[in-house]
Amino acid sequence: MNDIREMRLFIAIAMVLLCASCRNYDANSGIMDTSSPIANRTVSVSEWLQAIDNLPPEELANLTFKDGDCRFLVVLGYAATCPGMNPDNKGDIELNSKHGRRIVEGTSDFAGGEERLLMRKIYPYARKYNIRMKELLLNQTPPHKVECQ
Repeated sequence: MNDIREMRLFIAIAMVLLCASCRNYDANSGIMDTSSPIANRTVSVSEWLQAIDNLPPEELANLTFKDGDCRFLVVLGYAATCPGMNPDNKGDIELNSKHGRRIVEGTSDFAGGEERLLMRKIYPYARKYNIRMKELLLNQTPPHKVECQ
């Protein structure tokens, strides 16, 4: 009986690892999908955790920017916070107003379970993401300008 449980656990772990490593692989073309896993769609808590664990924040910002989603990440807690953006800086305020914000789903001042894990990881991740997004927006050149949606 124990051997069957161990085998099932092994298979479950192997499937999770296999799925996580292949999430951006397109079997039809045989190439990696280079689109952002968060651009222009609602993202669940588990998808945020997967993105945090598998993609550096700067890389995620690059992909999301390339896909035309130029919004800054907002973390909810006691108050809504846009990490890496200075609320007293006129340039940051203008960028935030022009390109918008997206709330990281699952963040809150009262979090349990998976949301609590997300809250521990998201603030420093969102800070680096937002700083990179700001760099990308400020360094665009007109011939190669990305159309933000």
